[in-house]
Amino acid sequence: MDFGLSEEQRLLQATIRGFAEKECPLPRLREHFERGDGSDTVLWKGLAGIGLAGLALPEEHGGSDLEVLDLALVAEVLGESALPVPFLGHVLAGLAIAWGGSPQQRASWLPRLATGDALASIAFAEDGDVWHPEEWRLASGERLTGRKRFAPDAASADLLVVGTAGGGLALVSAREAGVRVERTQGLDRTRGLADVVLDGAPAEALPDAATAAPRVRDAACALLAADALGAAWRLLRMTLDYVGTSSSERPSHSSRA
Repeated sequence: MDFGLSEEQRLLQATIRGFAEKECPLPRLREHFERGDGSDTVLWKGLAGIGLAGLALPEEHGGSDLEVLDLALVAEVLGESALPVPFLGHVLAGLAIAWGGSPQQRASWLPRLATGDALASIAFAEDGDVWHPEEWRLASGERLTGRKRFAPDAASADLLVVGTAGGGLALVSAREAGVRVERTQGLDRTRGLADVVLDGAPAEALPDAATAAPRVRDAACALLAADALGAAWRLLRMTLDYVGTSSSERPSHSSRA
């Protein structure tokens, strides 16, 4: 049995790696990090243009119908390059709708998510280190009131998939009255996080949330792990490159300052 990557998967990673090197060289990445404002919409449009926004969405709605594994391969390269784009929240929200939405919800949102014309994210976490569907406490209904924590790139999202009590999922327009997004600073300044405050915000439940929510949670864990792996592998390579140089080739403390 062959556990290696296919030629298409290697090409996928090489394409994203080449995009990152060309479109977000180190000086531009440093600017993003210093500003700490999260995602770059121009970079995201470029990635959406090569199909990343709809990579795992159904073909009938404009996606490529690939697997979570392929999303993880993308996340690995994005972590390696620290590319400031809203990939994580967007693809997880798309999976939630594809797996748990009604035919009308899928037809309404997935084509726009697949092209990147609309940006989506998830709002799952709650106070008290609550992350998992069975732990969510936000009361469900046609209007939602409460606070969600650490929603990725929620400040620039058009649509939020909100976790509700009992493992439910609901669609909330981020532009509606009753939705307030408060930026919060995480450790990674290239990844925008925000708290989402809901005050009677109109919501539309996903009918198959009970099945979809655990799957989306598992996909989130896989993508976060892949992102961390990519970053760790990049740091390891940088360290090996550094220790492999002679002392005369290394920058002095004064030159680094």
